[in-house]
Amino acid sequence: LGSEIDGKWMGLIALLYGSVSPAQVDSSLSVWNPTIIPILVIVNLLILISFFKNNNFVKVFFLGFVAGLSWTIHFQSILTFTVLLVSFFALKRKVLIYLKHLIFIILGLIFSISPMIFFDFRHYWHNFQSILIYLMIDQYAIWFPNSWKLYVFKYWPNAWAQIIGGNLFVVWLLITLVFIFSLLNVRKYKINKMFYVIFITFILEYILFRYFRVERYQYYFLFAHPSVLVISAWASYQLIKINVYLGTVVIFLVIFFSIKQDISDINSPHPFSVSKLREVNTIIYNNYPGETFDIYGCSSNAAFVSHPLALLMYYDGKNTLYGRKIGVCEYSGKINWIVLSNRDITVEKKEWYGRSTDTVYMETAEWWKTNPITKGEGDYWKFILSNLLKRYRH
Repeated sequence: LGSEIDGKWMGLIALLYGSVSPAQVDSSLSVWNPTIIPILVIVNLLILISFFKNNNFVKVFFLGFVAGLSWTIHFQSILTFTVLLVSFFALKRKVLIYLKHLIFIILGLIFSISPMIFFDFRHYWHNFQSILIYLMIDQYAIWFPNSWKLYVFKYWPNAWAQIIGGNLFVVWLLITLVFIFSLLNVRKYKINKMFYVIFITFILEYILFRYFRVERYQYYFLFAHPSVLVISAWASYQLIKINVYLGTVVIFLVIFFSIKQDISDINSPHPFSVSKLREVNTIIYNNYPGETFDIYGCSSNAAFVSHPLALLMYYDGKNTLYGRKIGVCEYSGKINWIVLSNRDITVEKKEWYGRSTDTVYMETAEWWKTNPITKGEGDYWKFILSNLLKRYRH
């Protein structure tokens, strides 16, 4: 993406920044479904850049498809609809072209979200109704501090530091450079057109994210990883064009403090590496040779170590729901395990939770089979209307 914006040297800087990104490294330490969002976002940004260089409505279809795919993986990526919005600026100002563009985007979106539409059609529109309830009612139920001052001067510098830079001083330096060079290059818009395509897309996301009315956890800005990395690389490259030595110093500082943050993240919040988990599995295998195991996690940290252990056992062909029941827990940085009886997992005060791979899969992907969705009681639209009226009265 960096190369497409401003040549191979900027591409190299973007590559360096991406390879040491604290947020990306941290994501690799505990892989979960939103982790793929930055990959899908950067694919869509590449399609967007390609579309600006060469209008092709097949690309428009894939813009909609990739955007819809990311939305179905995690709804926080809905903010990337700005990519679709910005794509309209690449068109000639003719109504029929705009209409054709919109149709291809909608076709791409429908194609990617069709599995969710089919699921909801068969299950009383469960997801769509829940989304509507959140948008119209639930997001207003809880107050939280959301001033522009906090958002601009506290939240985003810290978020930027997690994505690239690792240090607030370095981050403010990068943000300042982005601000200065984006203003200075406005007159050279045609030369820097591809940068401004990405920059405007990011600014629109930035503004919209301000109105997201919940506590913004770290994984909520996964959509911004590609833009922040590329924008930071562009600003650094602009400085190199002016003064090679200053630019090199800035790049060195960014990489140095990013790696420093990476080392801290790797050593601190994730003390259990794959090799350590395999050591525990080997001990269990040696104690009960030839057996399979059903893994449970303790109530204090049900999934922290038990699910990774179960997953590694699954790859070894030793994790089944019919195996010997093993309870796993983390105490003071150590992994402890015990053999459980049937009574241990059936007592009213639940202290152990099933974390075997089959159990996690059923709870995550096919929960609706064991807990069927039923049609809600009462009038759905009456519920929406009455709650809206209550909110506006207050």
